[in-house]
Amino acid sequence: MPSIATASAPRPKPSSTPSTSGTTSYADPTSQPLYGSLLLYLPPGLHRFVHDDTRPIAARADALLQHIGHGNLPRAATTEDFTGFWNTTLGAALADAAHAEAFQLDKPPQPATHVAFHALPLDSDTVPDYIAAGSHVHYTDAADISVRLASLSWRTPNRPWSLHNAVFPTPVAASLPPLGPLDATPEYRARYDELGELRTDGPAPVPQGGPVHAAPGTRIRALTDKLIQEVAERTAPPSPPATAAEAPAAPQQAQQTMEHLRTSGRAMGPQVR
Repeated sequence: MPSIATASAPRPKPSSTPSTSGTTSYADPTSQPLYGSLLLYLPPGLHRFVHDDTRPIAARADALLQHIGHGNLPRAATTEDFTGFWNTTLGAALADAAHAEAFQLDKPPQPATHVAFHALPLDSDTVPDYIAAGSHVHYTDAADISVRLASLSWRTPNRPWSLHNAVFPTPVAASLPPLGPLDATPEYRARYDELGELRTDGPAPVPQGGPVHAAPGTRIRALTDKLIQEVAERTAPPSPPATAAEAPAAPQQAQQTMEHLRTSGRAMGPQVR
């Protein structure tokens, strides 16, 4: 998953759903293309690759989209987000990313990348709930929202006038994620995993009465169990050669070591080197 910035200052709240009176023009996701943006801090290798003009633009766009996740396009969970609204112009979307970086707390040391998505008009037969303003749309529908991407653009760090722009020969199917795991549609679960990445292992099972995707605590516990297993194997004291009758005792000894680590609170975590 990408590292996405958090802004400290709110963006003006969108207007209410437009009425039929007056002459004000409101953004309409079914009749015009819209542009969403993200502020990303990419891993060094990927950062160098996507900003290398000597590499094919299509390959760089694909690598960037794979990193973000086809099912993890920006959406505003609240009206205080800078990015996550879908604008009527590319410039407004990139300005959202720039504002997010300007007001960000605790900026990472690596350079930021401003990314913009160009989404084609939605199918008028399946319009999600949204609030429209004159220049942008705020999707309020809790379910995932399928879109078709016509292009992907990203700015060169420290050179905002330099823009990489990859136009897709065929629109790319992507999606805004659901607001919560239980809000995901069957189509979203079949295509994307819990991180919004394209599946390679088939659709996720839906537990009866449980969440659609694995809860973060479940993934953390699985990682903890794996680390405990590795620590147990490294720290188990050496034992004399076992006879055939004693051979099954080794797994039991490792299990006792794991239980000791669980109860003593001294399990080792991953270390940064």
